[in-house]
Amino acid sequence: MDAYTLEQGSNLVKAARSSIELKIRSPYFNPEIVEKGMEKVDGDGIVAIRLVHHPTKTLRGFYVMSEKAESMVKSVIDAALNAAFKSEDAIPLSDHELPETAIELHIMAEPVPVAGSYIMRLSAIDVKKDGVIIEYGSHRSMLLPVNAREHGLDRRGYLEAACEAAGLPKNYWMQPKVKLFKFDTQTFSEESPNGDVIQR
Repeated sequence: MDAYTLEQGSNLVKAARSSIELKIRSPYFNPEIVEKGMEKVDGDGIVAIRLVHHPTKTLRGFYVMSEKAESMVKSVIDAALNAAFKSEDAIPLSDHELPETAIELHIMAEPVPVAGSYIMRLSAIDVKKDGVIIEYGSHRSMLLPVNAREHGLDRRGYLEAACEAAGLPKNYWMQPKVKLFKFDTQTFSEESPNGDVIQR
């Protein structure tokens, strides 16, 4: 995955916020308006957007694009609009909530399998930069490094949380038939709603 600069990440987060603001103002908003006004950002990666309500520290929306970006700007805009207005188990973001909501952009590399014994699997995960995916039959979950940071998880706790999110017993990550993947991430987030963007 290509590395993005802080300036690029900041501009992409601003595009996400602008898109949400304009969509709230008008249901007829055309996302291409924001995309055309943005400088092109070269690179690849899979985009995820998290919206966090700052006063309550609750997740207000989350969306992961299913494929790598053809246009990074377009992917960020689409993910932001889906997170704000079509997120599962959440009502659409309102105009009075947006000023209290911070935007996080996660750009993810293609997942790679993590094989070997459970000790090898455990040692292969870096909770500061690796996202993880657990798959077993119809059970699947994905966690980002921000989840480990927010909950103070070590490697074992991170994998246990991924299992529980997939609806599996927490120690299932040790089972050879359970598929474990990891992926590098770059995270750009507003320190406060509509505030400076930092890289985590």
